[in-house]
Amino acid sequence: MAGIWFPEDNIAGKLSTPRIYAANNEAFNSSVSELHFVMTLILHESTATKSVPLLNIDGFATSNGNSVYRTDIWVENGVLHYRTERSSDGRVGTKGESTTLLPTGVPVEIVITMSASRSYTPDKLVMHINGTRDTVVNLQSSKNYTFPWYSYQEVSLGYASKTNTFAAGLLITDFHLSNIYNASPQKNTSASSTYQTLWNSDFEDVAEPLKIATRRNNIDSSLTWVNSDDTKVIWTDGNAIPSAGGGGGDAGAGGIIIPGNGNTTQVQGVITENDLFVARRVMAITEAQLAVTDSELTKHAVLDSTVSSDVDGTYTLDTSPYEGTVFIIAADDYGTVWQPDTAYAVGDVIRPPTFQGYVYHCTLAGTTSSTEPVWWLDTDGSQSIGTAQFQAKPFSRPLAHGPILPTIVPSA
Repeated sequence: MAGIWFPEDNIAGKLSTPRIYAANNEAFNSSVSELHFVMTLILHESTATKSVPLLNIDGFATSNGNSVYRTDIWVENGVLHYRTERSSDGRVGTKGESTTLLPTGVPVEIVITMSASRSYTPDKLVMHINGTRDTVVNLQSSKNYTFPWYSYQEVSLGYASKTNTFAAGLLITDFHLSNIYNASPQKNTSASSTYQTLWNSDFEDVAEPLKIATRRNNIDSSLTWVNSDDTKVIWTDGNAIPSAGGGGGDAGAGGIIIPGNGNTTQVQGVITENDLFVARRVMAITEAQLAVTDSELTKHAVLDSTVSSDVDGTYTLDTSPYEGTVFIIAADDYGTVWQPDTAYAVGDVIRPPTFQGYVYHCTLAGTTSSTEPVWWLDTDGSQSIGTAQFQAKPFSRPLAHGPILPTIVPSA
């Protein structure tokens, strides 16, 4: 596999198309106000609390005029967002956001389809994450200002027109865009009329990695992405975030330089809650901001993460070769949003679409019912959701401790 990498220090790099006329064979018919977008991506861990633009569509009335309508798709604090608006006054046509947080460090397939003319409101904007339909919140949809396409169009990856921001810490390995509504998570494959257009980029062709394969009215053609900063935004042969080199120490993901003298260092501890040993995700984060390779930026770095023992609460974090002070963060399992007619195994954690301060741990494997349950706050026992059973538990806020100086472990 291959993909396009937007590094953490990217400040102006994006992939864009030329401004194309709606009547052209490669363009999208301006009379169709539907959209279907598929992207496979990997978010760097540094993006968990940041805004990462994925797709921008600007619609223009003329070949050299100002934007009339704009569509932006982005991730903010791990949440997927969609917005189409009129550029002149920001009046919203359709908008909404996911309820499931996107993970970092692993491939994620997101699918968004939109049609403001649908009679059933939840179908106006549909989001899928890794093949599962997500609950869209803050949904607003009006046909008056929902125009993903206009007379002339420019499409960009890794950029948001409304905020003029660029992606940093993003790897895109697959891209699909069409103006054909499809409420399933599958890509559209047929474009049999002048009203239908498909775009695909998988970045697999070494000779033409930035090629966009297009299809309209059963006619195949192509476009080429234009890279605004090919010194930063790069094509990479692989489906993992590229590692960055650097001197003066080890360079972690994203090019953060970890200083040290080659020693093995670690932090050990015990996690308890209400005087009981618990399993929690534990991370070591540098107190100091560190240099980034080939950049004037400085950033905190996550040195290691693990899960504490559910037997005795112990954990060990390898912070090598860093010898400075760190903060230890312990986080409860936030789980995933409940889904209807879904199989869950013992140990899975879910939460309501509208979070109420409690998560629910699966204690008996089974399949949830088709309707959302009445959520309970009693933690003494399990209750059924379909054929599965879950036990309520208050969600604990993350716990931070530090600064702590790692222990240098003598070599054998």
